[in-house]
Amino acid sequence: GGASPVANPELRVRWGFLSGSVAEIGLEGRFIAPIEAGTYAGMAPGLPIALHLGDSVRLDTGVWMPFIFGPNHTAVGISVPVDIWIQVTSRVWLGPMTGLASPDISPPFGNSITLVSMGFGVGYQITHYLDFKSMFLFPGLNQDSRYFGVGAGVQIRIE
Repeated sequence: GGASPVANPELRVRWGFLSGSVAEIGLEGRFIAPIEAGTYAGMAPGLPIALHLGDSVRLDTGVWMPFIFGPNHTAVGISVPVDIWIQVTSRVWLGPMTGLASPDISPPFGNSITLVSMGFGVGYQITHYLDFKSMFLFPGLNQDSRYFGVGAGVQIRIE
């Protein structure tokens, strides 16, 4: 089987409970709609962390635990992204994206596979409350996978 040209969309809600000049920490909930054939609904609670490395570089990381609700098994995973964002103008940022993910660590069906991702992202601030983001990503680079993804999204900030 091949990869689908359309992936499942996500709705993300984030609340920043700590915001300082060096670090930001929040809580996030992601909700996944199963529109791709053979996939299931899911959610992914997480703890996003952003570290400001000077005036124009930010390291985004954290921990997420995705749950995918299959018919016979709920897969529980863990994901730790590591993205470096470089502010190249007042409205444009870009940078490398990587991370580790284990898609299903839940017994007895889980496995110990760990995926290493690698990609590149770019973003544009349309207004103070609206961003456009896009990325190119190899989600399983260490598994000799030739699958890759291209994604885009809009972020709306409510302050």
